[in-house]
Amino acid sequence: MTGPTFRVKPYAHPKYKFVVRAKLAGKWKRSYFKSEAEAAAYAGKQNATLEKQVKRQRSGRMRSDGHTNGASNWHELEKSNRQSTVSWQALSRKAVAVLGMHRSGTSALCGALNLLGVDFGKHLMPANKWNPTGYWEHAKIVHLHDELLRALGSSWDADQPLPADWLESEAARETQSSLLSILKDDFQEATVMGLKDPRMCRLLPLWFPLFQKLAIDPCFALIIRRPWKVTSSLAERDDLGHGKSYLLWLQHALEAETATRGHKRAIVDYGELLKEPVTVLRRLRSELELKVVLPAPSTVQRSLREFLQSSVRYQNETRREDEDINPTPPLVLEAYKTMREAIRPKENSKKMSRAQLARSTEFFQARFAASRAPLIHRYFGYGWKMHLPFAYDLVRELKPKVFVELGVYKGESYFTFCQSVEENGVATQCYGIDTWRGDVHTGIYGPEIGNEVVAYNSRYSRFSHLMAMTFKEAAGEFSDGSIDLLHIDGTHRYEDVKKDFETWLPKLSQNGIILFHDVTARVKGFGVDKLWREIARPRASFLFEFGYGLGVWRRTPVSKSDPPFLRRLFLANSKEKRAITNKYAMKAWAVELSASPQPKKADQRDAALAANNAEFQRLNAHIEQISSAVHRSEEELKQRDATIARLETHRSRAEEELKQRDATIADLEARRNQVEAAHRQQLAANSAEFQRLNAHIERLSSAFSEVQKQLAESHRQHETDIEQVRERVRQANQLLHSKSITLAQREARVTELMAKLRQQLHDAKKLTRLLSSLEDVTARLRSSRRWKLANPIVSLRNKFLRGGEPVGYDHLDKVVAAYQRWRSAHPELDDLDEQIQQLRRAALKGLRTESAATAAMLPFPEVSSGNGFRASEPAGAMAPVAPKPIELPLFDKVEVSIIIPVFNQFHFTQACLASLQDHRGSHAIEVIVVDDGSGDETADFVPRMRGIVYLRSETNTGFVSSCNRGAAQARGEYLLFLNNDTTVKPDWLDALLETFQLEPRAGLVGSKLLFPDGRLQEAGTMANSMIPGSRNTTTSVMSITARPHVP
Repeated sequence: MTGPTFRVKPYAHPKYKFVVRAKLAGKWKRSYFKSEAEAAAYAGKQNATLEKQVKRQRSGRMRSDGHTNGASNWHELEKSNRQSTVSWQALSRKAVAVLGMHRSGTSALCGALNLLGVDFGKHLMPANKWNPTGYWEHAKIVHLHDELLRALGSSWDADQPLPADWLESEAARETQSSLLSILKDDFQEATVMGLKDPRMCRLLPLWFPLFQKLAIDPCFALIIRRPWKVTSSLAERDDLGHGKSYLLWLQHALEAETATRGHKRAIVDYGELLKEPVTVLRRLRSELELKVVLPAPSTVQRSLREFLQSSVRYQNETRREDEDINPTPPLVLEAYKTMREAIRPKENSKKMSRAQLARSTEFFQARFAASRAPLIHRYFGYGWKMHLPFAYDLVRELKPKVFVELGVYKGESYFTFCQSVEENGVATQCYGIDTWRGDVHTGIYGPEIGNEVVAYNSRYSRFSHLMAMTFKEAAGEFSDGSIDLLHIDGTHRYEDVKKDFETWLPKLSQNGIILFHDVTARVKGFGVDKLWREIARPRASFLFEFGYGLGVWRRTPVSKSDPPFLRRLFLANSKEKRAITNKYAMKAWAVELSASPQPKKADQRDAALAANNAEFQRLNAHIEQISSAVHRSEEELKQRDATIARLETHRSRAEEELKQRDATIADLEARRNQVEAAHRQQLAANSAEFQRLNAHIERLSSAFSEVQKQLAESHRQHETDIEQVRERVRQANQLLHSKSITLAQREARVTELMAKLRQQLHDAKKLTRLLSSLEDVTARLRSSRRWKLANPIVSLRNKFLRGGEPVGYDHLDKVVAAYQRWRSAHPELDDLDEQIQQLRRAALKGLRTESAATAAMLPFPEVSSGNGFRASEPAGAMAPVAPKPIELPLFDKVEVSIIIPVFNQFHFTQACLASLQDHRGSHAIEVIVVDDGSGDETADFVPRMRGIVYLRSETNTGFVSSCNRGAAQARGEYLLFLNNDTTVKPDWLDALLETFQLEPRAGLVGSKLLFPDGRLQEAGTMANSMIPGSRNTTTSVMSITARPHVP
């Protein structure tokens, strides 16, 4: 297959070790994998898909001569088909991440990118006095980053590295899930999204899987600022010390550069952004491949000036005198200058390439890691000095239960192991074995060194044990498989070191580790290197080549269950080995700078040994230099051979491309001649057609002028007609207005007359009722004892008179007789009630303000003796059950508040509420149920009924208290007190309210109550009536009262 293919490349990432990439349609497509096998399988699948696509396209674009339609290679064919689903659609969205240390000008850069159309989302952090124009940071993303750092035991201002396996932690996975939701919800419509949070410099590996999953093409803008300005701003805002701020600046800069390798990125200097914003924006657009239109330079400068004027960013970026108080460390300053050279090189020098910047960053990272090396207490600067930091870290990560060192001498290495056990809280028992008499390599010395070592060991006596005996004798003191970490540093002859190895190997545990020193020391008589070549094997050995060489050997190969520290050490490739070696070499250099050498008790023997070994060290250093030079030469030869091979391949490809290009040029020339001939023929035909169309246009212009004249005349006629119609409409409106006024006056007069007639009919009805009762009154008077005593003769006459009318009050009798004759002559009075009802309905229909109805006929089904219903009543008097769910409407303005006090008897309450639902009429009512401590199901069901106001007392407070509580809660103009054992009839409420309209002085109205069998229980209410001789005040079971109007 010709053209671009998906290729597998190593990738420097804590979790993803390989990247598969290909450049399609001018854009890079990348996918990340943990293993090389997965990456190779994915690359093969994608290449097969591309191969099939090319074949399909070629088969549809094939000419008779067997060549593609003008496409000589895959590149041109792919460019001609931009709609490929494999090429560019998967990466149609772009994300710009702004990376930089806090207070480095990241907000200013975001403001500039916003002018290019970069969308930073809606939920941004608010501005404050430190950033008056805003932070441009998504508040939810910042919160998630802080929570993740807190879960990892870190924070935004922590200068210690994150745990080695932080990306595989549960907190990291939960954060990724939350970030994925934010990208989907808040940036769904953003074509070019912007992300900014200084914490991303350390957490960027968390984002790459998200970009890949959402098919987002990421690019990065790294901004740097003079470190001293950053530390000064942090000291003012967060009260951070300059030393810690310098470490944070270096950490953020190095980690951001490392994480963005292999991606589109641009580095921006803050001072350059302030001075030349237009130039910086143009370079950003070009290097990040942003498909946006840059505004005019004047617009950009004006917008940036407005953005920066209200902030503190116009500080002078040049060196100030007060910078000498807290000078920038050389390492930080050198890193800053190196990154600046990657933006704008010095005069007469080339711009720094990405590879050069990467190597420089690795160097700074090693030196930065070295700055965190522990302070070694027992330091002499001997041969083991270069491996003391590794010994310290190995104990911390391995956590051995038993550590043994063969050959302690002055204890420089041994006490470093002990120091790590003490400071890291490791439960380790340490054993130092030596005779303290010397050997053929160290020379012979007296007991003074041993005594000094014993004295120094007192500080670690809790877990450190010194054994003055030979290695062979000491081996019998340890059981097999009991030692986790063994350091063999005795006599370095091959026979001796091999014997020590074979003697102590059975004592080593299953996953035990042995350290060998002087592995690379090519000195006569030394044989450690030979033994190392014999026992070293993959996945179980690592060699530090500096400092005379330190070999780390493991009894069994490393597995997934081992600590990450050991897996990274024993599974490292060549590049990772170089990084680990550089890291500990720089740490050793830092230890050498920071450690204070222990005072030497130099005796004559020490001076002699130093003199004898000086030449040895010089020769050894010279040999090491020569070996390094030879090694470098071999590497350069290999690189040169590889370069020659690559150039030869490029030359062959170039020759093939030239041949294809010549064939394409010839084909294009032939096609150009054909196109020119066809073009000339088409020009002749177009000229004739142009003349024909020109004549036709002239004819159409004449016809158009005539039509315009006709339209103008028609328009004038239409204007005249419209004016006439408007005049007629105006006259009709005047007539309708006058008629409307007359009709309104007539309706008002009719309403007034109907009200008067209705009142007169009502008075007549009352009069007829009064006169109808006179007959009964006269009969009662005749039969009364007082009348008989006052009229004995008439009484006797009436008693013995058979036939004829009884004699009583003559005048009254005459009036009754006359009324009976008049009533018989006027039968139309029987329909008087119906006439009143018709007038009432007409008034309600016209005004909707009055109500009338027949008196309410209410059954009273309570069966207890306390409510006036005798126990001898039939069983059919029980309350009915509500046939359907109870639901009453709610009104903003209430006319009548119905208050129902209840105590148990839920079935009566339910029947009462059901009747209110069926016969509530057209009035705006509210129903208030006051539960006086019921113990039945009232409290369970009544609160669930919609439209019911439910009030409950936990204790029984009495009927009057419940009524008062309901009245206090009521909102209506009228208060209606209704017992729960009562059901209402149609039009019941209209009749009660009508009384207030007919009797303006009425304040309390009672209803007519019936027993279930139709017998009368009560007709009306007597309030506050204490008649002498009467039993007590009468209490109604249902009454309605108007709220008093207090002036």
